[in-house]
Amino acid sequence: MRPQTPLEQPTNRKPQSLTGGVRDFVSDLISLLELQWQLLQVDLREGKSRLIRAAILLGISPVVALATLPVLFLGAAEAVSTAYGWSLAYTHLGLAGGVILTASLIGWIGLRVLTTSMATLTRSRNEFSENLAWLKSMLTSEERSDAAGQHSGDFDHRRN
Repeated sequence: MRPQTPLEQPTNRKPQSLTGGVRDFVSDLISLLELQWQLLQVDLREGKSRLIRAAILLGISPVVALATLPVLFLGAAEAVSTAYGWSLAYTHLGLAGGVILTASLIGWIGLRVLTTSMATLTRSRNEFSENLAWLKSMLTSEERSDAAGQHSGDFDHRRN
């Protein structure tokens, strides 16, 4: 059998003072804030590259639509009007609708890319929320333990 250790072993450590505990807590809090800042910087770099991509797509969409309209309308309207015997006005309207639908599709894709690029910051927001919850729990647990230590004498007195 293994020898059993006694319940109370003498220790050479002094109980940690309140100021030492606060100092450790503040040190941990500062380290946590530094890590939070680094995570935010990484997220902003990622978001910036995605935002630039979305801005380029959103910028290209109207340029392409505007640049192709005159050439497309004139050439295609004339060809369709000649081939089917339709009036030139109706062929212009039909082709304009097709080009606008194409530009709308490009704009919709750019908008989706833009909304997903903003989702990058959710990692920082979630991490910050978790850190705040931890900080609150640490503060409330210290307050409760301090309050329990102050009132423990009162409870012992009531039991006697």
